Amino acid sequence: MRSVFTALIILAVCTFSASGAVFQYTAAVTTDRGESAAFLWVPPGARQVRGVVAGGMTLMEREFAKDARIRQACADQQLAIVFLKCGLGRADLQAVLDDLAKVSAVGMGMRVHTGVGERMFAALGDARINIHNITTSEIKISCLIDRDQGKRALRVVHDAFELGTKPRRKPARKARRKASKR
Repeated sequence: MRSVFTALIILAVCTFSASGAVFQYTAAVTTDRGESAAFLWVPPGARQVRGVVAGGMTLMEREFAKDARIRQACADQQLAIVFLKCGLGRADLQAVLDDLAKVSAVGMGMRVHTGVGERMFAALGDARINIHNITTSEIKISCLIDRDQGKRALRVVHDAFELGTKPRRKPARKARRKASKR
């Protein structure tokens, strides 16, 4: 009997861990019974989220949110998935979404340049901007942050990569050749 009980506890822990593992972001949710969590999945490569599919704590909704075919269908339609650990009736879903913002660094050069994430995280940390979650791909690093910090975070990341400055002028080829022949 004791081994059955232990197996059930391990299964429950693994099931909960797996449900959090397929989601990219986690946010705290205030309910009438205290704090809970909301898990958010945004389709990779989506430039804009057209809608949100919400699920709660029922077994069917939990399995629906983890299913790869459902995620692919949502990705095709640019739909995000939100799973509320407390159930749909306990939290104000719009308030959860309204409290979050995402700031990203995007570029093809990220494949060959090391330290992009380090530079971004250091800049946000130095500015005391709390990062809730981080997702990465070959060409993008995204951070989920508090919405009220969104504009400031954008400026901080912008400044960290010197995007607001004019590029330094390189001398023309002919001028460089003449200088090297002398």
